[in-house]
Amino acid sequence: MKNLCNRCASSKGLLPYYDPATTSLTGSTYQFEKFIDHTRTGARSGEVVSIYLETGYEPYVKNFFSALHSGSYHVDGKGRESLSFVLSGGVGFSWDDVNKKPLYVENAVRVVCFRDDAKVHHYPIASSGIAPSFCDDCGRFIA
Repeated sequence: MKNLCNRCASSKGLLPYYDPATTSLTGSTYQFEKFIDHTRTGARSGEVVSIYLETGYEPYVKNFFSALHSGSYHVDGKGRESLSFVLSGGVGFSWDDVNKKPLYVENAVRVVCFRDDAKVHHYPIASSGIAPSFCDDCGRFIA
């Protein structure tokens, strides 16, 4: 596993560049489906899925760029890269589509697949699922 603060990840060239003026987070069918999955209850029947509280496109884009510019960089045990950004308040909730009820509040954003312009997307997560750690390079605390 690898954990880097945003500054160290950026200095190593590990963070992608997305232009806010031209980036579309619903430009591919895959991205559009992920947008719907994470902004509408019942979009994925019979599953538990994380849903944003604000369901419009503009808040969705804002959460993406917040995580991209301020989030910490992680590589998990399977080599998958992600960016995580913890917010001060609730950003979403987990939705149990079987029982049709919210499960718990989520207060962080995770960006995944950011090396692929057609698959990059994000979703709310609970910060309790992010192990607190320190940047592998500079030692700064990251979540």
